Amino acid sequence: MKKKNLFIFMLFFIISILSFSENLVNHSKGLIIKKLDNGMTYYFYKNSKPENRVSLNVVVKAGSLQENENQKGIAHFIEHMAFNGTKNYEKNNIVKYFESIGLNFGGDLNAHTSFYETVYKLHLPTDDKEKFEKGVEILKEMVFDASLKQEDIDNEKEIIVEEWRLSQGLPERITSLWKEVFFDKSHYKDRFPIGEMDIIRGANHSIMKDYYDKWYRPENMGIILVGDIDEAYADSVIKKYFNFNDSLTFTKPETYKLEELPTDYFIFKDKEIIIPQFIMSFRTDNKNEYTEKNIKDEVTLELFKNLLNSKLKDESNSNEHPIISGSISEDSYIKDNLLVISSSFEEKKIKEGIDSTINTLKYISEFGVTEEELNLEKENILNNLKNKNNNKDSILNRELINYLTEVFVNEDIFLDSEDTLKLFETYLKKITINDIKEKAREIYEDNTRFVLFIPEKDEINITKESFKNIILESKNKKIEKKQINNEILSLKEPNLEKEKVEAINTYTDYKEIKLSNGLSFLYKYTDFKKDDITIKLFKEGGSSNLDDSDAINSIFSGDFIFNSGVENITFENLDKYFKGKNFSISPYINTYTEGIIINSNRKSLDEALKYFSYLVRNPRLSPELYAHKMSGINTILNNRENLPKELFSDKIVELLYNNHPRKLNLSKNDFKYFYNDDMLNIFKKKFTNFNGYSGIIVGSIPEKESIEILEKYFASLPTENNIDTWKDLNIIYPEGIIKGKVNKGIDKKIRVNLSYPIYSQYSLENSYYISSIAKILRINFIEEVREKISGVYGISVNDDFSKYEKGVLNISFSTDPKKKDIVINKVQEELKKLLDGNINLEALKSIQKNYKLSYENNIKTNGYWLNYLSNKSLEKDNFKVLTPEEYNKLITEKNLKNFVKDFIKNDNYVEVILYPESEK
Repeated sequence: MKKKNLFIFMLFFIISILSFSENLVNHSKGLIIKKLDNGMTYYFYKNSKPENRVSLNVVVKAGSLQENENQKGIAHFIEHMAFNGTKNYEKNNIVKYFESIGLNFGGDLNAHTSFYETVYKLHLPTDDKEKFEKGVEILKEMVFDASLKQEDIDNEKEIIVEEWRLSQGLPERITSLWKEVFFDKSHYKDRFPIGEMDIIRGANHSIMKDYYDKWYRPENMGIILVGDIDEAYADSVIKKYFNFNDSLTFTKPETYKLEELPTDYFIFKDKEIIIPQFIMSFRTDNKNEYTEKNIKDEVTLELFKNLLNSKLKDESNSNEHPIISGSISEDSYIKDNLLVISSSFEEKKIKEGIDSTINTLKYISEFGVTEEELNLEKENILNNLKNKNNNKDSILNRELINYLTEVFVNEDIFLDSEDTLKLFETYLKKITINDIKEKAREIYEDNTRFVLFIPEKDEINITKESFKNIILESKNKKIEKKQINNEILSLKEPNLEKEKVEAINTYTDYKEIKLSNGLSFLYKYTDFKKDDITIKLFKEGGSSNLDDSDAINSIFSGDFIFNSGVENITFENLDKYFKGKNFSISPYINTYTEGIIINSNRKSLDEALKYFSYLVRNPRLSPELYAHKMSGINTILNNRENLPKELFSDKIVELLYNNHPRKLNLSKNDFKYFYNDDMLNIFKKKFTNFNGYSGIIVGSIPEKESIEILEKYFASLPTENNIDTWKDLNIIYPEGIIKGKVNKGIDKKIRVNLSYPIYSQYSLENSYYISSIAKILRINFIEEVREKISGVYGISVNDDFSKYEKGVLNISFSTDPKKKDIVINKVQEELKKLLDGNINLEALKSIQKNYKLSYENNIKTNGYWLNYLSNKSLEKDNFKVLTPEEYNKLITEKNLKNFVKDFIKNDNYVEVILYPESEK
């Protein structure tokens, strides 16, 4: 299922190629489309981010919709089998080869199957022609020469079952509902890609070969290449491997429509629903003919969705707070779209929430919007598109190839950010209030599927009939036109005393700018994104130096106070204020650090800094916002005990941390500690005195402008002498082997978490050792636990290791309850091998090469430099990022063997297992 939302239109506005009999829109320049001699379509798009890398997709225009009755799940199964042996690569050698050149299975090498497509994805380096060509050759073998041996099929069956098992529980129960709500009477209903497990367990070579030979034909496939590579060279390599003769008969796959379903009402009650949610869904056609009117209609829909989202936001911020949140989204299929309007609300406001949601749509259908609202939303869309276009050179291959894949599958037109902006500038001018009103009326009067999700509780007694009556009553209610406040919202210039920069020190990769109030900023100019600036103020401390009740209040303090507004901006009109502006301000209080991050483009930076200045000099907490937010949090916390995953997490905290108060998850018992004055006081304590803070500026802002900003907005910040730093929370892990279990939920799987306390002292070198061991273990587990015993679909290995806490190594997975002991024993066997000094040398070489690829990508991103300079500011000479050469000298077999001796202990871990109460 593909999500179609405003982001798509901000980046690449896609319109059906079949639509334009008048040829009003063509592909943007730069996209090269060719047909190989065998009928295969080839797309090439030159892109420079990241450098020396390409993304390569092979797309089959066939998925689960093309399966016969005896093939349900086979399209997805074949996707798996393409990685399990080809003409020249036995079994798992494909994955092993790509790992040997530093790629990550699941990240750089992956695939997916949907209703109507199967896509094989590969991200390759291009600075080594041998690796690039080898990658193309292997990809060709996967999609045209998969061996599909019965032995390999049998080995993969249980891995497919384990993948299916991951979605069991609440997700599976909701999927069953969706089949009735959205897909009833259509071909989609019984063709979900995961398939039927009875068919999967009985799959054989013959049934797979039938599907593979029928649909994996060049005429039904496309190859899409996006990246930093010479077009002529790429063309020669693609033709070398993919331009082969194909004499087999090709049958074009049938496309299917969703059935137009009548208005109906559905109630979904479940113990694991924690907050009521209401959904209205509408099916619309993907039009086959697009005139200028149709293009305008698409743009009108995007504008309408923005306006409806704003109206729903207004409803959630109104004095009555009938809804906690609301939004409209769109799911796109080959021939259909599903518009979905959703909202959530408190249990005691179900009727009010439904009424508010319905009547927000109804209001626009009757009264439209004001001229000011329409123009503001048009400006907002254009500003977002301009921002995207300003940063067009920083768009990553992975983003582009996803959209080009959609272009190929849907036979669409591709517009880049510049052409998208031009199109919207042309058509937004043509859209009137009446167009918006007509669009709302068209949706409001359409067949509608109404769904209500509610917790399964005796006190919530709503039947399908009473739900229907609530809706009919809302639709029949007469609504009155409202007085809309159309004031233009802006902040006046704050009255600040301009101070000065006292010194500038130059280092190899950055500069240090010292201010007269004692603050020091590390500055790095970058042009990775042409119009992106991040300013960060931070220090050590966080909630660790607060008492327990203040620590609880600190969780929401930053968010609540930022969203309360400043000066003439209130939480009720905050959404309107942000229209047309591209900045964010994020105050945070973590366990051991605190800070404020400002991100903006050049145009909005001054406004962002004005907001920041008011926020830290005169913060406030809106009583209305506090009451509204806490009501929703209370609803969630009261139902939290019905969530298996949450109780599972609680048990881990109980056993691993001995119920340490700073490790406990929020529960309904914590609600009594929340207090608005405490939240405001904590914010003031953390963010109105900046003594001890450090600063970072990273992005596309010249040094001269940075100095002017620092002198105006930051050199006058108060820096009184009352520094507080982080406090050791005295986290003590248990000794020996501790086991616990939780019985909760109706499921067909168990979840297992193994936590091993780390004994190593914190150091930069040890942090590299531990992260490397986690990566090696993950590779080992994929090979030994997933591939050899088919025990899991995936297995997670991560470490929590820092100077603040020694931390733990966590291993987690889901599996068949019947396989519990086999899988746990295998995991611990592999772990013991490593602790005994048996380092997988192939995995070691893989992570060394992957480190080099990641390093080369990361150093050319703003995120890398923000993280690097933050750590450099805190740790000074104790911190550095290893170059690939330094990494390879440190992460060796010898060094890892020495390190793992005292890293963790086989006989000291906490095992927690989540069992289902029953299986259905």
